[in-house]
Amino acid sequence: MGIVDELFADLPQIHVFTEDGQGAAPAGLWHTDRDCYEFIASRCTTPGTRTLETGVGMSTVLFALLGTDHTCVAPFPAEVQACVGYLDAHNISHDGLTLHVGWSEDVLPTLDATPLDLVLIDGGHAFPFPVIDWHYASARLRKGGIVVVDDRQLPAVSEGLLQFIDRDPYWRRIAATPKWCAYERVTERPMREGWDAQHERGMFAFPGPSLSTRAQDLARRVLPPLAKRLVRRLTLRR
Repeated sequence: MGIVDELFADLPQIHVFTEDGQGAAPAGLWHTDRDCYEFIASRCTTPGTRTLETGVGMSTVLFALLGTDHTCVAPFPAEVQACVGYLDAHNISHDGLTLHVGWSEDVLPTLDATPLDLVLIDGGHAFPFPVIDWHYASARLRKGGIVVVDDRQLPAVSEGLLQFIDRDPYWRRIAATPKWCAYERVTERPMREGWDAQHERGMFAFPGPSLSTRAQDLARRVLPPLAKRLVRRLTLRR
């Protein structure tokens, strides 16, 4: 049985409770499509691969099974405890797993900026949290490192984050389904940069004036000379 088969054979019940008592998964677990876990497994074939994720769930168990040097950032203590309990009950080592309980926008900026091989963005899905997670976590990816983004059907993910990455030549999309997608980082340049640098490499074009603006400009340029000629003609006729 492969690792992903093992994972799906006995699903962990991790998302049963949340800190505020709301948003728990009806079946006790939120998870993405199987091919996403298979993709992650295919990219983490060497024990000690350096990985990070926002959110806790099946993927956390997968990273433990893969033996990666893994960091998980998740806000709800009950879910983190449920994940550790599942690992212990199934004799899955979590020696390489570092769990940070807290909101990713608070935790990620405090972590050591060690290089990463793969990042999974699957934490908060309201804007701007996918962008925040991507900014802090993906900035640590080495050249050739991979970022996997789940729930691309949600507006904060697709419109808030993915439309930006798709324009950026420093990232190359290497996998995509309606549910998730993955990008390879093709540079070692820092992600901190000015808007002009992004404009120079064609990510954004300056918007042209709207139709109403062009009409107003035309009226300002054309109507005064016409009015002057009309007044002059009326004066000559008198």
